[in-house]
Amino acid sequence: MSKIAKILSLVLVSVLALAVFAGCGNNEPAQGSSAVVTESEVASIESQPDESQDEAESSDIESTESEGDNSDAASEESSSETSSKKGNTSRPKDQAKVEVNKTGWPIVNEKITIEYMGIEGAGYADVDDMSSFKYYESKTNVHFDFIGVPENQIGTRKALVLQSKDWPDIFGFYYNSFTDYEIYKYGKENAFVDIAPYVKDYAPNIAKYLEDRVTYAMNANAEGKIYTIPGNAATGKRSVNWHNTYNHWLSINKTWLDNLELDVPTTPNEFLEVLRAFAKDDPNGNGLNDEIPYAEWNWAANWITAPWGVYSGTGGIGIDNSGKAYYQIATEEAHQATTFWYKVRNESGLMDTSITGNSANNWSAFRTHIATGKVGCFRWSDISSGTFSPTLLKQYIPIPYLTAEFNSTQYNLPKSIQPFNVTPTRGAMIITKYCKNVPAVLRYYDYLQTDDGIMLMNWGTEEAGLYKKLSNGTYKLLTSELSDRYKQGLGWHMRVSEWPMAKLDRSSLGDDAAYYAYVDKADKVYEAAHKADPTTRLPQVVMTADQITQLKKFEYFSEAGTGALSAYLSDYNNWTLSNWTVNVQNYEKKGLANYVKLWQQIVDDNKEYLYKTSEITRNWG
Repeated sequence: MSKIAKILSLVLVSVLALAVFAGCGNNEPAQGSSAVVTESEVASIESQPDESQDEAESSDIESTESEGDNSDAASEESSSETSSKKGNTSRPKDQAKVEVNKTGWPIVNEKITIEYMGIEGAGYADVDDMSSFKYYESKTNVHFDFIGVPENQIGTRKALVLQSKDWPDIFGFYYNSFTDYEIYKYGKENAFVDIAPYVKDYAPNIAKYLEDRVTYAMNANAEGKIYTIPGNAATGKRSVNWHNTYNHWLSINKTWLDNLELDVPTTPNEFLEVLRAFAKDDPNGNGLNDEIPYAEWNWAANWITAPWGVYSGTGGIGIDNSGKAYYQIATEEAHQATTFWYKVRNESGLMDTSITGNSANNWSAFRTHIATGKVGCFRWSDISSGTFSPTLLKQYIPIPYLTAEFNSTQYNLPKSIQPFNVTPTRGAMIITKYCKNVPAVLRYYDYLQTDDGIMLMNWGTEEAGLYKKLSNGTYKLLTSELSDRYKQGLGWHMRVSEWPMAKLDRSSLGDDAAYYAYVDKADKVYEAAHKADPTTRLPQVVMTADQITQLKKFEYFSEAGTGALSAYLSDYNNWTLSNWTVNVQNYEKKGLANYVKLWQQIVDDNKEYLYKTSEITRNWG
């Protein structure tokens, strides 16, 4: 059997294991992982010396025999390589000898090449044709080769590459594309580069991010080694991202409220009464019973329980304001929440349930649904001119999430969990042992954390004509076709913020100016709500080998809750409200108390990294 066939056979085994254990990502599209962690695996890594495992990896691949036809896997890899791999696959070995300038330009006096394996985005131009990379190469003497991977192939391609000798200089997938175990394993083997010795001298912007306690906790292990490169500071002033700071707002038709002389609802019960009035009292005044009181795009668990003050963090665990850990979907708060939303979803005339979760064509069904102007209230944040005319948008206002009239006797909870789009995540970029010049890579990426670098990587050069920098340091966009930027830079696919910290002048955006005004209004509503009633959170801290091992014993709990609360709303399988107590008892039989106890220990060990959602605020320029 050929070596490549052996590799592909190994990948297929990994993918089959992945199908059993893979879970949903947090706030980003789900993707696969190549690692299924066992106690023996962690123990074996613990016993290995801190040195490169090239020979061990080669031996493992050569000795793996798997009979059968691998044509499908080979075909997929061949197709993926043909469509997405670009440029040089045999980098010069002497790049390590090229001296890096700590300041000024160019970064290096002799040209070098960086290979970057990242997420492939539809609609983007060829990297070699982008003004951003042409200019940045001339400025830095660093040539950039991009290897694009479609997001639905990340798990498979990652597994294949990790088992091969053809690693890129940098991985740049989603922040959770590499598991805690993989980061631990490949860091221990020195296969992932510890950037801690370099950041102060070669990446001052990244070094500044790491001064933030939450950012540091998510990227540095107990020994102070840092294998994931943060793309922003976790707390304090944030750069304005593509959508907004607090996404998926609750928006209600204020014109309809005024027509019926109704107040803005603040509690679930008030909300239900408003929906019933929208259904029967003709708020649009056309004499027809054509109103749709409520539209929902996704019954996400944290939205369902938000008015009751509980949420699901890593592993389904939430933390109350006294630092006490709980398992969201086994709480009485979650029971109260599902009971309420079951009523909303299933009461005749309140909503069209066939729309929820319809993701075809970029949520086109939901967009069309709310763009009719017949929806009284909805939860979503993509309400640009492609969905709403400025006239229709003026009818709506963003309102805080509801506050349930329920007092917990078990937890010290906020009154309500407000929408929160900037949940801190660890870095998504990882430099590998195959990178021959780590300082050069860090300098290259560090500039892309500045306002000018953010604009360059998203919108290209000023000469490309999509924006200009004004004398006051802000940037004015010169196009109303925001997709034009895909021809000029990789932006988000380079793990670069999409908007600079300096405020953008958006006056040229026509109808979208109304959208951005609404974004600003919504962000201010929710920023005020977080300041008044913040939630306590633990960032995704870097786990120790022992914690990885212990949590693996309770994998059931990290996966079991996915979609469970939304399943209750539609009586899916055994997820019915009549079975609530039985299901909770099943969790308890499987060791829920010990799972929560383990998480409580993790929380207690990392108390210095707990933060309030009020610490994360938008930079208003």
